[in-house]
Formats: sequence, structure tokens, C-alpha cells
Amino acid sequence: MRKIENPFLLNEYVSVQYFCNREKETKMLEEAALNGRDVTLYALRRMGKSGLIEHAGQRMAKKHGYIYMYSDIYYVTESTELIEALANQILRNLKNSTGWIEKILGYFKSVSPMLSYDDMTGVTQISLTQMEGTKVQQSLDSVFQILEDQPKPVYWAWDEFQQLNQLDNSEGLIKKIRGLVQKSKNIRFVFSGSHTSMLLSMFNSSKQAFYRSTQLMELNEIETND
Repeated sequence: MRKIENPFLLNEYVSVQYFCNREKETKMLEEAALNGRDVTLYALRRMGKSGLIEHAGQRMAKKHGYIYMYSDIYYVTESTELIEALANQILRNLKNSTGWIEKILGYFKSVSPMLSYDDMTGVTQISLTQMEGTKVQQSLDSVFQILEDQPKPVYWAWDEFQQLNQLDNSEGLIKKIRGLVQKSKNIRFVFSGSHTSMLLSMFNSSKQAFYRSTQLMELNEIETND
């Protein structure tokens, strides 16, 4: 691990050694996952929400043997982009397993995935052609099925989850994802976002598909003494 000269980090999560406090919140996320509860994590901006998620995810991986996945969907603007973002996150997380590329592409054969390889970065990417309706739903089935079929349990964080409301056919898409989340046996979820009111409306309104489906958890300031 590289040495950090300034221990007061302002941007990325680096490691356990450079993570300040949040013992109680980390334990809450850990216990929720181990007891089969999904969590909606909400806070004002710059409270360290993403860092906490990363910290909890690393602990779930190292301490409990989970596969940790983090999907930021803030820049996703359409449903095909969403599937690509989720598929590529899976590709990065499962790249060390035997025959990983062939296995993952096999799940998406109905939508003719294209594979590209960056010689400079060594990153492999999946690209999908524009999809509508049934193809989108089939691809979501594939994404979730890949993770359901893993020999280890999965801890999956969706950041900027409220962005789903901005996508084409958002209501049908959210209902589909809710159905897949509800059926998942091998995956535990954390949903978070920076637009608190929009995010909470997805889980507090009786008209929404995710109504009362998660444990709500607010992230507040770290105590001054700490």
C-alpha cells in the first residue's frame, strides 16, 4: 500500500489504516448484511457516505468472505447504460475466477455482447447494443443470476440509487429491480444517494416498489472529540 503524507483524506477511500471512526455505523452495516437485511444509507453531502460503504464492503470481504461490489450509477442516463455499468462491475470483480470472461458472456448471449480490451490499462469492457423492453429485463435477470450463482455471498452497494428515476421507463425498471432484489438469496444490498429526499421517497412512499423494503440508516457528523 502506498504511503499517504496527509492522513486527512478528502477524496478516495484508501484502506482501514486511513479510515477515521465510524465503528458503530460500520458494525450496523455489517450486522444488517449478516442478518439478511438490506440497507438504505442516507446523509447530507460530504458526510463520508461512500467511504463508509467502501470500508464496510472491505470488511465484509476480508472478515466474512463476501464478494464486494460497488456500482455508482450517477452518470447512467438510459437503461442500456445501466446494464453495461452493472455487467462491467461484475467483470472487474470476478476476473480472477477460471474462465470468467466466457462464463459472463454466456449469460448475455441473447443481447450479443461485444468485448473490448484496453492495452494500456489492461481493462476488459463489455459493450451492449441499444436495448428496449424485454431485452432490458432479460439482461437484468442475467446480471442478478450471475451473482446468485457465485459460490460466495455478495455484498452489493448501489450508489446514487435515485438516478433510476431519471431513466427511460423508470417505473417498470424499478419494479423489475425490486422483484429481483426480493428474490435474491445470495446478495445483500446497500442503496445510497446524495439526493436524500428523492432517495427516501423511493422507500417511504406506499406508491413506490421499494416501500419499506430496507432498513433506513442516517449518517451524521463524527463527534468532535472523536
